[in-house]
Amino acid sequence: MATILPATDAYTCATTSPVSIKMKIKNLGLRPLTNLNVYYKVNAAPVVSDVMPGPLAIGDSLIFTFATTVNMALPGVYTVTTWSSKYTDIITNNDTSSATMKVSIPTTVTVPYIEDFEGPLFPPTGWRVMDPDTNVKWQKTLCLVDPTGFNSHAAYMDFFNYNKLKAVDELETVQYDLTGVTSDSVFLTFDLSHAYGPKDLDSLELLVSEDCAINFVPAGYNKGGAPLATAGMMNTIFSPTLTTQWRNDRIDLTAYEGKKIFVRFKATNGQGNNLFIDNINLMLKDAWPLGIQPLTDQSVLVYPNPSDGNYTLEINANSNKVMHYSIFSISGQKLKESRIPVSSGKTKLALNLTSLPAGMYMLELNDGEQSQKVKLTKY
Repeated sequence: MATILPATDAYTCATTSPVSIKMKIKNLGLRPLTNLNVYYKVNAAPVVSDVMPGPLAIGDSLIFTFATTVNMALPGVYTVTTWSSKYTDIITNNDTSSATMKVSIPTTVTVPYIEDFEGPLFPPTGWRVMDPDTNVKWQKTLCLVDPTGFNSHAAYMDFFNYNKLKAVDELETVQYDLTGVTSDSVFLTFDLSHAYGPKDLDSLELLVSEDCAINFVPAGYNKGGAPLATAGMMNTIFSPTLTTQWRNDRIDLTAYEGKKIFVRFKATNGQGNNLFIDNINLMLKDAWPLGIQPLTDQSVLVYPNPSDGNYTLEINANSNKVMHYSIFSISGQKLKESRIPVSSGKTKLALNLTSLPAGMYMLELNDGEQSQKVKLTKY
């Protein structure tokens, strides 16, 4: 019924071990099936034979794994054909199937690295688009207003015109090589713009693989609806027209120091409105978009962001000091300010903005020499 391979596309780092070949067999005959001769062939290599012992009852099916494995360590296209043979079988046109797996060398980059989707190719070299339903998928588009106020390209999901509810599409990065990072923090940041629609809620989740894109696990980022949105709810097709309709989000990849990883942007369709991502930035320590000068030798995190107004402000300082922070509206009006003592090392503080209405705000931190701005979203 089917030839089963581990994947349709795989990287050489995932095929260093021998690959198992499987076939699905169904008994459409008139009696239980035993000692069925089965075979497979890879490209022009010699035929490999085996025996499916059974018994396989009438109408039942099973997945049989061949005892002999295949070496697919080299890049290339491997077409595998499987078939069965029994002398009492008079209908032989349903005994054969095939599948293909393309094995390629992963594109590997080291930190720091940024992808802004301004190149001629999409997906960019070394990236992959997963489109299981061969329908709407991750694409590249031109945004009239990017996070800096100019027009530039971004990756986007056209949820507004996507009729298949709950369909999942993924955008996979190149391989990030963190083997040379041993004593620093690693972050993946990206700019995002989204308006949610009146139907079910679209969502975006980030996943990480440390086994060469075979298995992916949640990376701690999963947002949908209002927490994902930067422009509120719209029932007309959305594309960003203001810098305030962008937000910079991040995940902490420090736990993967010393490893090689892939990251996937998993988009789930809620038939809502369009989602844009840009400037995917792999970096050490901490940084924020819009060209703002970071506080030297220090890192600042604010989470969760967006939130209901209860944020945690985490500062990793290089010495004891008193820092000043201010909260501004998007129009520039100062709404709140305070001074906070910070100790050398990591300091965590509660930042309470529950008294402010839902919207976007700017947090400005100043240590007396340099300042840093962080965009906050309250829902």
